[in-house]
Amino acid sequence: FCLSGLCSTENNRCCDIAAAEPVDGKCCTLCASSDGSCLVREACPPCDASGDIANGIASPCTSSLAAGTSCEPTCNSGYTLTGSRSCNGQSLSDTAACNAILCDPDYYVEDNECKACVTGTTSAGGSATTCTANCDANQYWDGDSCEACLGTSTSAGGAATSCTCPVNTYTAKSESTWTCADCTAGRTKAANSAIPGTGDGEIEATACSAATSCSANQYIVSGACTACPAQSDSDNDGSTYCICYGGSYAVKTSGVWSCETCEGATASRIPQDDGESDECSSALKATAEASRDTLLGDIADESL
Repeated sequence: FCLSGLCSTENNRCCDIAAAEPVDGKCCTLCASSDGSCLVREACPPCDASGDIANGIASPCTSSLAAGTSCEPTCNSGYTLTGSRSCNGQSLSDTAACNAILCDPDYYVEDNECKACVTGTTSAGGSATTCTANCDANQYWDGDSCEACLGTSTSAGGAATSCTCPVNTYTAKSESTWTCADCTAGRTKAANSAIPGTGDGEIEATACSAATSCSANQYIVSGACTACPAQSDSDNDGSTYCICYGGSYAVKTSGVWSCETCEGATASRIPQDDGESDECSSALKATAEASRDTLLGDIADESL
């Protein structure tokens, strides 16, 4: 039994402790029988340094690490290396470890170092590798910074990437400017239009719902509140027609409705159910009477 742990390979002699230590990557192969000193040294065998390392990979360490040399494994992103692997010709010394990089709040890990989050973003720190948007109320994150909500739109802030137009408005775009445009003619809309929007914005006719209630003296035409023609009014806020005042009747001229004088006319509606002008009874009566008088006159003339 050799106290040094090394026995000469050629003469089976115990080597002393000093002889057992590798020198410049060479190990003792022949010891003196008299005092155990080393007489011959040859290249030490390599060490296997390719073992796994938590949170990293062994490379560039290999299974043939030359005696007298060392290597450093590679850590995953977000981890930093302490220690190394070295071969002394007899065994592998492994002190390498990959330790998580821990940052303060509002910092994140990049390129194995802690970097500050940009203005308008935040992180919990620790091993976070990104920061998230953290805008104030009525701001939105445009991908680079927090921007104020446009026009009358609002947002809760935080990570919101758009703002929301208020009720009864829709997203409109003029050239490069976004706005919240009002639904007109009594049309309505929930508060769900995002601004900035996409493409060229929304179209009122499709974005806003048809009117169901109008102001006094208006009526609903094709889903929109329309003013009653002169000399007429509507009987309720959801009316789809107007009623001409007494003594006038509904007339349609070139697609436009109006109330015209008609003695004795009452409750003449605009529009008429058949889409055509109403009839004036007194005018028809007068026409009939005139025709009768003309006919009687012609008969009288023939009898002479």
